[in-house]
Amino acid sequence: MSNTFSTRAKLLSSILAMLVLILVTYGNTLLSPFNFDDQALLQRVAFYNPEIYHHVWPVQYRHLFYLSFSLNHSLSGLSPLSYHLINLLFHFLSSAVVLLIIFKTLDKGTQWERKVVMGISVTTALLFALNPVHTEAITYISGRASGMGGFFYLLALLFFIMGSERGRNSLPTVPLFYFLALLAFGLALLSKETTLTFPLAVFLYDLCFMRNENWRPIKIRLFFIYLPLCSLVGAFLILSPGVRTMTTEWLGKTDIHYALAQARVLAYALKLCLFPI
Repeated sequence: MSNTFSTRAKLLSSILAMLVLILVTYGNTLLSPFNFDDQALLQRVAFYNPEIYHHVWPVQYRHLFYLSFSLNHSLSGLSPLSYHLINLLFHFLSSAVVLLIIFKTLDKGTQWERKVVMGISVTTALLFALNPVHTEAITYISGRASGMGGFFYLLALLFFIMGSERGRNSLPTVPLFYFLALLAFGLALLSKETTLTFPLAVFLYDLCFMRNENWRPIKIRLFFIYLPLCSLVGAFLILSPGVRTMTTEWLGKTDIHYALAQARVLAYALKLCLFPI
């Protein structure tokens, strides 16, 4: 019990310290004006039938993303502070989830001492939290889709891990964690469509890390997470006319030259993640 309490206390203190460092690093963005696409985005939210995002049905393109701006606008009008604050909040929450994911992965997947696991987890989370590659998602109001989608994506992965741990939860709680994973994935889909890759991320995590006796049998994951994930993706594509329309338009603009250009962009983004200079 004392070890568990000590571990939780260290995780909490690490998360609070990370919050302070994030505020020191990105706090100046709270006073920044709107930039680039922000004005056009806010005009759409404020004047182009914003009430459609207040209804659950029909599902709109980036429904939750635009709903968050509609709520921002309702609460504070065109004051940039609240918009920047929400962006910063999503980044902090994502960083905290990264810390927990790394900790649980190493704690269950290796035989390393808890002190080593904690050190690697905190270091990795700090590198994620303070990496300049996140500047656009934090500073630009219109970059919130990446921050929101990323947070719910990571949160879904964390719930998947928690539901798959052997010995931590009684069997009846497993469906609860998997349900929360599906719920978080659904919110990610409503934030940014690229989060459709989540089932692949779950499969790769399963393949790479869930190889020992610390995890529940694969048949439980197949029934409670893989089948529902595939069903959710199918339902999202079928039941969301806005997503279908935007996807069709995007595919119509795509050619081999665009694909090659995006490959270079992805390579550059990877380089910035590793060497942010």
